[in-house]
Amino acid sequence: MEKDRPILLILFWGLILEVITFVYFLSQKRFPFEFYLNLVVMGITVLGIWLVLRRARL
Repeated sequence: MEKDRPILLILFWGLILEVITFVYFLSQKRFPFEFYLNLVVMGITVLGIWLVLRRARL
């Protein structure tokens, strides 16, 4: 688990920034290409967090 801590830290910070960006686009009621790209990247980040946590438990 100790070697996974830096990776999890980066992924969680990325997720926090992606949520802030998501809220910004929702508040502006604009949905440009970057909004949908943010959704894809958010999904990849959540998947990465899930995979790292799953590997750490095994």
